[in-house]
Amino acid sequence: MNFLGPGAHQFSPNSMRPAGADASGPIRTTRYTSGTGTWTPAVPGGLCEAVFVPPGGGGGRPANASTTGGGAGSASAPVSIWFRADAGLTYVVGAPGAGSVTAGVGGSDGGNVRLGSMFAPGGKAGGVSIGGVAPTAGPGWVAGGKGGDGGNNATGGTGSAPGGMAASTGLGTGGAAAGGYGGGGGGGDSLYGAGGAGGAGSGAVGAAGSPGANYGGGGGGGGAGPTSGPGGDGGAGYLEIREYGNV
Repeated sequence: MNFLGPGAHQFSPNSMRPAGADASGPIRTTRYTSGTGTWTPAVPGGLCEAVFVPPGGGGGRPANASTTGGGAGSASAPVSIWFRADAGLTYVVGAPGAGSVTAGVGGSDGGNVRLGSMFAPGGKAGGVSIGGVAPTAGPGWVAGGKGGDGGNNATGGTGSAPGGMAASTGLGTGGAAAGGYGGGGGGGDSLYGAGGAGGAGSGAVGAAGSPGANYGGGGGGGGAGPTSGPGGDGGAGYLEIREYGNV
């Protein structure tokens, strides 16, 4: 398997379109949204582009009677890679991170996406109160937005936009506080999907965090309350392979 870039057989994440890629578009496009298997090129040695969009991390659920909302999941770190393959490659599309349904437990990480040795990381889980960290991989990968922290008898933090942006720059809003209990943090945004909103706090039962939208967004944290709310699931992921043939 050869990676394309500035020199022969170089790795090329998010590069400009190679000169041989015809403007008329790919001869075949294949998208995988879950599971594992083997992808076989239509033309061995042909020019291909793989777009990796891993799933987001799940939001956390605060302990019952805690005044601080749950931390939100972060978004994944997508990448586009140009390559040539002479034979089939194994692919893996991991599952979205699950929002926690157990009081006092954080969510789970989003799964990774792989094709052969190529790889992109899923979003990180939100904790019981702290948002998931932004995953990074290296130049070319776009870092997912960090998950917002839960609010302590306050509105939860808004998640971050992708690309290493500052806190509270994303679309996943934190949940409102009510009855002395804080809202959950808002999920981090990916390039392909917004983070889920944090659940509102309540003097009775905290609201659930919302799932990440579209692809790769982090799940919102659960709202605090005498009975806390569960975290939201991370957004789904996919792998798309575009083939251009012998160019």
